[in-house]
Amino acid sequence: MSNLVIAPGQQQFTPQQVATLKQLGVDKVSDGDLAVFFHQCVRTGLDPFAKQIYMVGRWDNRANATRYTIQTGIDGYRLIAERTGKYAGSDETWVEENGKPVSATVTVRKIVDGQVCNFSATARIEEYVQTGKDGKPMGLWAKMPHRMLAKCAEALALRKAFPQDLSGLYTAEEMSQADSPAPAPQMAEIREINPVVSADNLARFKAACDAVPLSHTEVIRTAGLEGKEIRESDMPALRAAFKKVKEDLFAPIQDAEIVEPFPSRKVVDVEPEPEFVEGYPIRTVADVEAELVDMFGAKEVPVEAIQSHPANGKPKIKDPSAPATPAQLGVIRKMARNANIISNDDLASLCTDAVGRAISKLDDLTKGEASQIIDTLNPK
Repeated sequence: MSNLVIAPGQQQFTPQQVATLKQLGVDKVSDGDLAVFFHQCVRTGLDPFAKQIYMVGRWDNRANATRYTIQTGIDGYRLIAERTGKYAGSDETWVEENGKPVSATVTVRKIVDGQVCNFSATARIEEYVQTGKDGKPMGLWAKMPHRMLAKCAEALALRKAFPQDLSGLYTAEEMSQADSPAPAPQMAEIREINPVVSADNLARFKAACDAVPLSHTEVIRTAGLEGKEIRESDMPALRAAFKKVKEDLFAPIQDAEIVEPFPSRKVVDVEPEPEFVEGYPIRTVADVEAELVDMFGAKEVPVEAIQSHPANGKPKIKDPSAPATPAQLGVIRKMARNANIISNDDLASLCTDAVGRAISKLDDLTKGEASQIIDTLNPK
């Protein structure tokens, strides 16, 4: 008899058997794991030296150690079941999708008290398939997926039918997924939490300023971002500054048409009396030009600004008999609402009293008359 055969009554592997197992790959195994392996060999009657049963070590990251699993092939399972004298064969079926297996179901028949009983189990492809780093099936799972999946289902069903003989023992097909290499690491897309404003957003901002036109550098300064790197989180402040600068430059201008220019001279430093319509100041050309002087640092401004400055008195109206301008009518409507003059009749009555002739609607006003009504509505 060979020295490798496990003799009846033997309690553990002999030194020669242990040396042979090391040659077969069962190396660096604890005495406890080796004792369990010996027990399974005796209980199942499978020969480890004929590779009917073997140990496979796999690294366990959580335990930071190698864990061993006792395995056999599906033929070893069938042999164990056959030796019981109660195995009566099996049947298998598959569920497919586009010609590929999704699951396999195997029914094992076992004789129990003289009756044939069925034990069924189902294995799903995603639970057992062995894949490469690219996530695709590899090895026999790529060549014959139906057969490999059926072996897994058959092992499950055989363990159900013969738990005493097969518990703690797994087939190589069932464990093949554990040997799948780790998928290739994928670089996660790193997004900056508050990135620098994109070139597209910056171009749209500058185009909006040019269309008004506004100085985009002035808008940036108003937003408090001058000399800073503009980031996406700054865009709300930039939009608010754009709106403010635009409103400041294009607020309603009272009596905007000037007759003759005065000689150029420096702006007189006189603080104008504050006037408001619905929260917005009634402003002259001088107000706008003075702000531009402050904004861009010019030392002299156009003569129109000097002429219409409050220090030089009220500007004259060119062609006062011409129809009132839309800007004048808009100012009148706002000032009337501010004075709680809501109805058209009340506004028409006020206009009639102010200009000394019957006015039924604002469109009847001339430029000169509109200027009179603005003076009437404007509290001093």
